[in-house]
Amino acid sequence: MVNLIYPHFSNYADLKELIDFEGVYKFYKDFEIFPNLLNLIQLKTIFSSLHEILVEDLDVEYILGKEIKDNNKINFNSFMDTLLLTSIHIKKEEDLSPIERILYLIQRMSRSKGVNKSHLKSGKFL
Repeated sequence: MVNLIYPHFSNYADLKELIDFEGVYKFYKDFEIFPNLLNLIQLKTIFSSLHEILVEDLDVEYILGKEIKDNNKINFNSFMDTLLLTSIHIKKEEDLSPIERILYLIQRMSRSKGVNKSHLKSGKFL
């Protein structure tokens, strides 16, 4: 799954491979996750919670840790956690197991316009 998501994540992240809320919002909007599966309050809550957890685990003296804390950003691992937490909120498919929810989310993303938008951002096709 990482190999499927990372190339797209990197098109929304900065050069340090960090992403702020605006980047996550754009990713979710382009890949039709927001507002189709998740509302803005849910997205903000997920992002804020994961940012807080990440900051607690980081050495803020470390350059990247300072960047994450001061500029309200998350790394790729936390971004993947946003997708996992998003899958919990999928209400349209209540009978799905947790794994099936994740697969459903990835399948929806792969069929969205976000794939083409991401390719356009990168200037190359994967």
